[in-house]
Amino acid sequence: MMSGFLDTELVSNLVGETKDMDNIHIAYSNILQFRNENEEWKISQFNNGRSALYAAAKSFGINMEQHSFIVVKNDGGKVVDKSGNIIASASISHTKEYSFAIIMNKKYSIGLDVEKSNRYVGNEVLRYITKDEHKGHIQDGLLTYWIKKEAISKATGFGLNVAKDILREEGSEWSFNEERYQAVHWEEEIQGNRFSIAFAKNKINDSILISDAIISV
Repeated sequence: MMSGFLDTELVSNLVGETKDMDNIHIAYSNILQFRNENEEWKISQFNNGRSALYAAAKSFGINMEQHSFIVVKNDGGKVVDKSGNIIASASISHTKEYSFAIIMNKKYSIGLDVEKSNRYVGNEVLRYITKDEHKGHIQDGLLTYWIKKEAISKATGFGLNVAKDILREEGSEWSFNEERYQAVHWEEEIQGNRFSIAFAKNKINDSILISDAIISV
């Protein structure tokens, strides 16, 4: 299969038993089903991401032919109708050959970031995402730290430009400006490829993250 869905029960368990966590939809799509050798890679990747989003939205009950995806500062990715009304929250992430999209309740600010689990991330990336005084407080491996930061930066709606201002708090909480975020990480194997996945959302309740996890599908 070139596309499919991830089991989101794990995400719900990682985030905690909170309202709306049982209505998360994550779809993936392989770029090879769209790739035109005469087309620029970025265009194929964009189309692949939209395919994943369309699938996730359909599972959520939304027809993307009648809606649009936008990014809102301080609020992250949103699905809006033709009148500009926010219908749901969403986020898209790309690896070289796969695109992933997540969609859920509109009241959350969410972000998704995915990388191949074997991607090398060196210490030099820290200068782009962490202030010097915080480099000694990294609790995760560099790849996990990177994708959690990127997922949160997507949830803020500002992207990696604000990564250095996203701070690790006690436990598994993060903060940006006055907002608190939760970020979880897990691994999945899809069609023989292993991915590291990070999901982030703003904290608007007292749910507690359980742990990171590794699974295969």
